[in-house]
Amino acid sequence: MQGRRKSNLHFWVNHRIEVVRKQKVKEGKMSRRGKGGAKRHRKVLHEASDHASV
Repeated sequence: MQGRRKSNLHFWVNHRIEVVRKQKVKEGKMSRRGKGGAKRHRKVLHEASDHASV
């Protein structure tokens, strides 16, 4: 049962990453300025919050 739960969690994490990536692409097209560091930092925070909410 735990393995199944883990694979399900993995699916959801992958899904979240896909959604976030699409949002980032939209943001990038709107403003192509060098805020790479901030974006990367926000991504790390977002992943951390994902893990915490599970």
